[in-house]
Amino acid sequence: MSCYGVLRAFLEKGFRNCHGAVDCTQIYVDKPANEPSKNYFDRKICFSVIAQVVVDLDLCVLDVFVRYPWSCHDIKVIQLSSLSGCVKEGLMFRGLIMTPPGGVRTNRYILDSEDNGHPPFEWVVMPYGGINQHPDEERFDTKHKVARGVVEKAFGRLKGMRRLFLRTHKTKLDTLPQQFMVVCILHNILHDVGIDFDENLLAGSRCAGSSILKRHKSSSDIITMDGGSAPASPLVMAMK
Repeated sequence: MSCYGVLRAFLEKGFRNCHGAVDCTQIYVDKPANEPSKNYFDRKICFSVIAQVVVDLDLCVLDVFVRYPWSCHDIKVIQLSSLSGCVKEGLMFRGLIMTPPGGVRTNRYILDSEDNGHPPFEWVVMPYGGINQHPDEERFDTKHKVARGVVEKAFGRLKGMRRLFLRTHKTKLDTLPQQFMVVCILHNILHDVGIDFDENLLAGSRCAGSSILKRHKSSSDIITMDGGSAPASPLVMAMK
């Protein structure tokens, strides 16, 4: 889908000038050697790296950023991402300032989840959230939730294509971004040529998630060596 196609699709969902929906997911890995392991494990003692992905309503990946361990908050990831860097350099989300319902001034933007906190960017639009909402806020949040539902669906398909990402595996952190990007590119190619996704693969992803938890609950071997971070991956597609 072209840039204008993405804008038109989100406009039909009630989001004028929207360029996509963003969220983060975990890429499970074995305990990283020569790295501070406490940075990589979550509350379930699963070791993982964060993948930040922007998708359109057709589930095509528009941007991907893989670099930081799971302990890094989603807000910090988006602040340090190549996407944010492009915005700061004036390469993306340019155009006339608009004021959508609610009085928030913005330019072109992407949709993010309330669960990720409130990043200080005018190009990230989040739901109102809370209780006892005004009817307009409730309608907005419902549309927002429906539009952002494509991100979770895209995550399932990406991990279903690359079964290795469904479980912990040995990997080099400096090449993991490239591995994930290749899967995203192949995912886009299959979509462009009209090859349907096998939904049965999604059932496997749920089973794999359960096996990861069981595996790590039985392990108490935690390493504590220090080390550096993996390099950032470039953009899959620039949204100008």
